[in-house]
Parts: sequence; structure tokens; C-alpha cells
Amino acid sequence: MKIKRCLSAFLCFALLFCGTVFAAGTGISINQPIVETGKVTVTGTAAVPEGTYVVLRVAKAGIAIDTAAPNEHIYIGETKTDKDGNYHFSFPIGANRGTFEMEATSNMLDEKAQTRFTFEPNGDSRIKSFQLNGKNCTVSGNRITGPEFTNVTGLIATFTLADGAAAYVNGVKQVSGTTRNNFTNPVIYTVIADDGTESQYTVTASKADSGNGGGGSGSGSGNGGNFVSPGKDEPVSPDPVTSTFEDVMPSHWAYDAVEKMAAKDVVKGYEDGNFYPDNQITREEFVKVLVNFFDFVPSESEASFSDVDTSEWYAYYINTAVANGIIKGISEDQFGIGENISRQDMAVMLDRALSAKEMTLNEVNDKIDFEDSSSIAPYASNAVETLQKAGVINGYTDGSFRPYDNASRAEVCAMLSKID
Repeated sequence: MKIKRCLSAFLCFALLFCGTVFAAGTGISINQPIVETGKVTVTGTAAVPEGTYVVLRVAKAGIAIDTAAPNEHIYIGETKTDKDGNYHFSFPIGANRGTFEMEATSNMLDEKAQTRFTFEPNGDSRIKSFQLNGKNCTVSGNRITGPEFTNVTGLIATFTLADGAAAYVNGVKQVSGTTRNNFTNPVIYTVIADDGTESQYTVTASKADSGNGGGGSGSGSGNGGNFVSPGKDEPVSPDPVTSTFEDVMPSHWAYDAVEKMAAKDVVKGYEDGNFYPDNQITREEFVKVLVNFFDFVPSESEASFSDVDTSEWYAYYINTAVANGIIKGISEDQFGIGENISRQDMAVMLDRALSAKEMTLNEVNDKIDFEDSSSIAPYASNAVETLQKAGVINGYTDGSFRPYDNASRAEVCAMLSKID
């Protein structure tokens, strides 16, 4: 115990000297939480080996976290540390308001780290200003009109949002001044406020075309009647929109992607008629999605994982995925049934599925050097780079990739919709 305490003290001093702030005398830190788009993100560092579980508990201020009943916590979760001891949590804040206390612990440490945060949302989901390639656009209600460009296939949007809000296009988080999009057709931006309130904006950019008199009504463009000309304010009567799932309405940021995958029988909902888009997806569920999406030929061979019950629904999909070289498991004899899939493992499986189908994706983005690139496992680094450059996966606004984070059902649909 004396050796353990001395080592812990030494590590704390070293990490403190290098810029990581630890709770006094402890080997675990917790950074100030970030609240954005209705979600709380918590990061920190623990002086423990890679793969060690860290537990996070969050409760209203004034409630003793250690003795609080389960229903008094607004969140309880666990995650594994990366090779540098970093950990990351993300959870919805829901309707909770006020001041909260949180505590991070590990069964390998006697100490704990604590902090608190206050959440009083503004609920502002507006786009306050918008530019395309540095040129000002006109924001009128939920319509944004840009000037003419000689090429509209790779424009960069620079925009201003309220604190805690974020913008998405087809489920991909947009980084102001960085993310490129193809504006050949109008692009829908979904802005999610700090409390989860959503607004949608239709952004239109006109392509300069001397062959049709300067743009005119747009009927002479290559987009037919689907092109909306700048400045044209005539009302449009949209076709009636229906939803396959009761909890994924047209206003949901991933509506188009979920509907597309459901129409192809790649994903299905639950018996209550819901899709539960924010639920995290397990490893076996993701394998099923890949097998369905790529339409792999069934395999009669059986995988040799000890945790795969051959009588369960997932056995068919795992056997097929193994036969096609998509999965290898978390160890020689364990697949990891019931574990939520990490972002880096999802990238690896998808990259192997593309290779098995001899599919090559076009590069549309420059390589991003993520802030936490060193945390990406060596077996996943090539897959992450390939899919990032193809625009299939992206990082976060803080420049990180967060390889050990999990993905939601909606995020998986959005990712696959970029390939289909």
C-alpha cells in the first residue's frame, strides 16, 4: 500500500507539472463539463492502466453522490481509459436544470475527482450569420441565400451560433470555417440548441452560368425544377411527409438517413413503433447492420467465439461477418457480445466490409490530424483515416476523434447513408 501511495503521488506530481490538473493528492482528474446540443461531455485522466473502468456519477447539487439512490442520479455510467489514462463520457441532460455535482472514481484508486456545473439553457437554435467561402449570405427566416459561384461543389460555410448550439448536415457535425459541402442542390442545416431544441435552415448557392442568361429561374440548370434560385420567395407546397418511426420525425437531424436505411431493411424499429435513435448500438447489432447493408452471402460455418450463443439471432450475422473477414473479436475467443461498439472498431469493421466488397471511396476531405490521434489504436488508424478522408466519419469541434466513444443508432444510419 505504501508503494502504491508513493507511486500515485509521483504520477500526480508529474501530470500536474505537465498541465493536467488533478484533485489534490489524487491520481484521477475531471475537467469542467461541456454542455452542447442537450448533451453533457465530461473528460478527465486517471493514473491507471489502459482499459481500466472509470465510473461517473452525476446528481443535483445538495444530494450526496455516495449515498444517493439510483433515481436521484441524473446519470451513472462507466467507460474504459485509453493508453494515456484519458476517459470520456457523454450523456443527455434532458429536462434537468440547475447546478449539478459529478464524481469520477476507479476501483484501482482510493481517491475520487469531483466538480460541479450549472445548466441554464438559452434554447437558441438560430443561425445568426452565415458565409460561404468568405462571402456574406442573406438569412431570411429559415432560408439562407448565397451569392453566385463558379463552382459550388466544395464550399466552406462560416457561421455564428448561440453558445451550446451545433449545426449538422445529414447527421455530420459542421465545423464553422472548415467543413465543406456540395451546394449543387440546396443544403439543409439542422441547428440543435443547448437544450436540444432544433431548427432547420435551407441554404442555397447559385452557380454562375453564362449559357442561360445569368441563372434566371433555374430551369435551365442541370438540376431541373429542384433548384431554388437566389431571391426567389415563391411559396413551395411540399409533398406530404410520413415517418416510419414514431420517434424519428422529419425535424430529426437523422430523419433522411434513418428512413433510407429502413426502406432498404438495413435497420428496423421496436415493437412499440419507435426507433430509439439515440440508443447506443452494440457490437452484434452493428455487425447485423453491416451484413444487411452490404448484402453479404450467408455462411454455414460457425465462428469460434465462446460468448456467441449459436441459438441467438446474432449468430447468423457474426458467422457471416467472420467468413467475410469483417470481424476478429475483442480477443482470440471473445467477440464482445453486449458491449457497445467503439467509434474506432466501427471504422475498422466498415473499412473491412468495403474491402470485402472491393469498394473504394473517393477522397473528399484532406487528412485531419486529430488532437487525440495518439489514442487511436494502431489496428484502427488506417481505417479511421480512410473513412475521414472519404467524408464518412468526422471528428468533434474540439479537434478530437474520441476513438473509445460509442455510436448511436442514428449516427450509424447517417454514416452508412454517405456510402450508399
